[in-house]
Amino acid sequence: MAGSFELIDHTGDVGLQVRADTLEELFETAARGLFSLMLEDPDTVRPIRRREVVVRAADLEELLVSWLSELNFLFSTEGVLFARFKVHGVETNGKAILKAQVAGEPYDPERHELRLEIKAVTFHKLFVGKTDDHWEARVIFDI
Repeated sequence: MAGSFELIDHTGDVGLQVRADTLEELFETAARGLFSLMLEDPDTVRPIRRREVVVRAADLEELLVSWLSELNFLFSTEGVLFARFKVHGVETNGKAILKAQVAGEPYDPERHELRLEIKAVTFHKLFVGKTDDHWEARVIFDI
C-alpha cells in the first residue's frame, strides 16, 4: 500500500487522516497532504532545491506536529514550497527524532495557486499509531 490521505472536515479548521505501511512513509504522506491543502495543484512544484530537515520531540504525536510545523514555517518565512519528502528515519529512543530530505522550489505566484493558509498544526484530536498491518495518523490544522 502506498501512503494515502483523506481530508477531514472540522468546524473552522481542516484535517488529514493518513495511512501508510511504515512510519517513515506516514510522515512523508502527511507532508504531501499538507501541501495539497496549501496548493490548488501541488504537482506544479518542482523539486529543484534540496535541504535536510531534522526535528525532535517527546513522542510520535509531537513529532508529527513538529515536522509539519517546520515545513509550514519554511514556507511562511522563506517562501519555499516542497514537492518531495524522503524521511530517512524516525528514532524513538526516549525522544522522537525525524531526519528527512525535502525538495521543492520558491513560491512563484505565476505558477503556484495557493488554496489555504495554514496558521498552525494543532494537537486537537491528534493521533499517531500502528494497527495490525499499517500506521495511521490524524492531524488538524488551524486555517
